[in-house]
Amino acid sequence: MKNNNYLSIIIMLFAIATVYGCKKTASPKDEEVKVEETKPIYEQIKEAQSCEEASRLIDGTTWHYTENLSTSNIGGWVKVSFKNGHYTTYHARPADGKWTKGGEGIYHITEGRYSNTGEKYISVSWEGDMSIEFLTVPCQFTLTLDNFQLHVGSNLIDGMSTLNDRFAGRSYQYSAMRKKMDLVGTMEFGDYSWDYSDTTEYEDDSWDYSNTTEYEDDSWDFGDTIVI
Repeated sequence: MKNNNYLSIIIMLFAIATVYGCKKTASPKDEEVKVEETKPIYEQIKEAQSCEEASRLIDGTTWHYTENLSTSNIGGWVKVSFKNGHYTTYHARPADGKWTKGGEGIYHITEGRYSNTGEKYISVSWEGDMSIEFLTVPCQFTLTLDNFQLHVGSNLIDGMSTLNDRFAGRSYQYSAMRKKMDLVGTMEFGDYSWDYSDTTEYEDDSWDYSNTTEYEDDSWDFGDTIVI
């Protein structure tokens, strides 16, 4: 009889343990851990609140402008990489099939305010060559980080436009009042090659130039860059 009592007690304890275990398993909410989603780096850059934060976020990133030149306001392709406070910029024509190094140096991050809204923006600026038509032109680049708009200016082209005004009989006052060239487009995050386009670092520079002309890397002194 005692053995039967012990057996009944053991069965009862086993049943209680089983029911308790099922209840714990049926309540996963107690075990849930919330995982915060990390925003893509370009979204973090867009929301940067200071030059220091923006500089930290853009470090190690690459950007490109490769719009169809039939509708492009800029007239050439450009790529830039930021690392350790320095930039390396490249330029190309679509038919080149390859990026050509356009310069390197120290980039500058500044704050400003839009003239029409007064809202603050943060921008990064650098200098380098750019292929426009059949010319390789030294340019100044500014990328506003809240909307990724690329502004391209060139003292050389501005000077050529002034000469053109003089040959056309226009006055110096007309040339001085005319807006300087400010070509605008939107840059995209990540690298670009003619075979693929993604957010990885571009490494393969190989290309068959049998039917294209290779443009030599025109060196340019970037000792003192201009903050736009």
